[in-house]
Amino acid sequence: MTEAERPRAGQIHHVVINVRDLDVSVAFYRDALGLQHDGTAPVQGDAGLSTLVRVLPGSRGRVAFLSAGRGMGRIELVEWAGMEPEPATPATARSGARPGIAIVSFLLREPELVELYEIVSRDHACWSEPVRFDVAGRVLTAFVVEDPDGNAVEFFSLPD
Repeated sequence: MTEAERPRAGQIHHVVINVRDLDVSVAFYRDALGLQHDGTAPVQGDAGLSTLVRVLPGSRGRVAFLSAGRGMGRIELVEWAGMEPEPATPATARSGARPGIAIVSFLLREPELVELYEIVSRDHACWSEPVRFDVAGRVLTAFVVEDPDGNAVEFFSLPD
């Protein structure tokens, strides 16, 4: 098989985030961040799902589907019933260099980013105001806010 024939990963379809309280998390992603709540459904850890996501067979919970309403890229928030989650890590103790998913990131135009920051920062602690920084010769603008479980959510814009 040549390099050109080699299968490659496609677009990111969704990111799954386990949460403590589905209703609180849906409210944050919908009301604070402006995502569209596309529905909620029960989820059960049957043999296939249990193997895939490493939950105990018979585990039950709820999943909420959220999107920006613009093509690919969804967030699935999952609350597992009866599972003892680890406590949230306070922002002061978090490090973006820790193994695992560091940030879930959304691309916006800069005017939308600034407007969203003004809305989000009224009720939620952001890590900073929108900042500009260089990545591979491109100047980006971004800000980060934590969801109710301490997951970092970034909004960034690229130069026009």
